[in-house]
Amino acid sequence: MAGELGLKDTLKSKLIHPYWWYRLSGKDRGTIISFHQFMQTRPDGGEVLRNGAGEVLTLDDLFREAGIDPKRGNLENLVHRDDDFQFLLGPFLEDPFLKGYLDTPDEQPALWRRLCAVTGVATDNEAMRKGYMKSEGVPTRTGEGENFPEAKLLQSREALAWGKYGITLRVTEEFVRANPFPIIEAWILETGRICQEMQNQRAVQALYDGDLASGANACPFIGVASTVNGLQYIDVNRLWTRGMKIGERWFTLLSAEELSCRVGMMDEFKNRQLGAPLIVLGNRPEPPEMNRYATDQVPDHQLVFVDVSHALRERSFIPPNVKESETPENWTKGITFGWSDAFERMSDRAVIGVDETLAFAEHGFPSWYVIGGTRQWAA
Repeated sequence: MAGELGLKDTLKSKLIHPYWWYRLSGKDRGTIISFHQFMQTRPDGGEVLRNGAGEVLTLDDLFREAGIDPKRGNLENLVHRDDDFQFLLGPFLEDPFLKGYLDTPDEQPALWRRLCAVTGVATDNEAMRKGYMKSEGVPTRTGEGENFPEAKLLQSREALAWGKYGITLRVTEEFVRANPFPIIEAWILETGRICQEMQNQRAVQALYDGDLASGANACPFIGVASTVNGLQYIDVNRLWTRGMKIGERWFTLLSAEELSCRVGMMDEFKNRQLGAPLIVLGNRPEPPEMNRYATDQVPDHQLVFVDVSHALRERSFIPPNVKESETPENWTKGITFGWSDAFERMSDRAVIGVDETLAFAEHGFPSWYVIGGTRQWAA
């Protein structure tokens, strides 16, 4: 197949440059997309290239077009080229990282992506602050000829907890030359998974502690029916019932490992697959299923329930990218993976916690967990 697609001097203009432009353009800035996905879908509207068999191109196809065995080639085969195939080095290094960073081994989105209502929202430097809006006034019935009541929108601003994250992997020249592509890919994939876990922890922390340095929008906690018995199904069902009443779907559970195991062993959850309940309330307090995740970011005696439809968003200042550097003095290459973002809390009512050391009689729902209720913020 080598050379049959004529990409030796056109790869940059046909694929590499459009990919760079798509990721950096104002319209889609903040978008996290791998080169492989871009090449196969062309979200920019460009031509989807195909191999000799009429199939959409893969990275392996591009390596073979360059005369490189994708299973035996090494980084040196790309670094020292003088044609457009030298630009494959960036996508080759970045794609495995993005795969580990964005997805689980079973091809499902990472936890932090599942918790976010929106991800990859581009944000300018001057907008690295968040604003809270609260409405004063509610819709009411009016008589003929009367004006509707007016509601004020008040805004309070605090700094958003954003930061730069990344790691530089430094390898020797011998490593680069001795290890084929699959070994390098596995190594970079693992790096992406390590960074994914950091993102998972940051997302959960934003839901638990809030996204403000003051902790003003931390997750509120209610108690349980009996602190002697600890968590029971009534405590979960009570929460779902209130959620259905005020329009919240707290169907995602975050908890520490031990309590997560106990929840999974409750008969009401474990045996639900054996049949539907005899009585189902019309406004359906029980979800058809509940996703639960074990995390060290939640204490052993607490659970956090999330309505992922509007609880959190990831604001991307600089999407994940890779940079290469070379240190001739010691014959090593540095590969830096980095990004800059922030997890921003959205709706205050989208998160609620249960603490089995507290009694519900003394620690009930916050007063603003009602229809139209919002947390009180200083203007």
